[in-house]
Amino acid sequence: MHNLSAEIFITIGREIMRNVAIPMSIIMPASLMGLAMLLIWSWKEKSTYFFCLLATFILFIAALLITVTVEVPIDNQIKTWSLTALPADWQSIRDRWEWFHTMRTWIAVAGVSFFMIALISKSK
Repeated sequence: MHNLSAEIFITIGREIMRNVAIPMSIIMPASLMGLAMLLIWSWKEKSTYFFCLLATFILFIAALLITVTVEVPIDNQIKTWSLTALPADWQSIRDRWEWFHTMRTWIAVAGVSFFMIALISKSK
């Protein structure tokens, strides 16, 4: 990201927003509802399966909170940018977006990992 010009960053940012906004607004709530149902159904077991699902749920909530409280507001700023109307601190905004995007990605990867462990533990 640091090597991208403002023009390329704006173009890529807008394209990412266009490609993921609608799918993620469906996938995340559906995933959380599915996880909530699995948690309710496995509540009494208190097994590895349950606790891994719980970890997955918590991590996905954290990823969603990062998205809604940090990423989306930055995305909304980027939507208004142009090369002629670029904020003076656009690079620090870009760096903040990148840092939180990286954190959100690793949190989601951890959540998927716990989900896979839950599935493996359930199949034993």
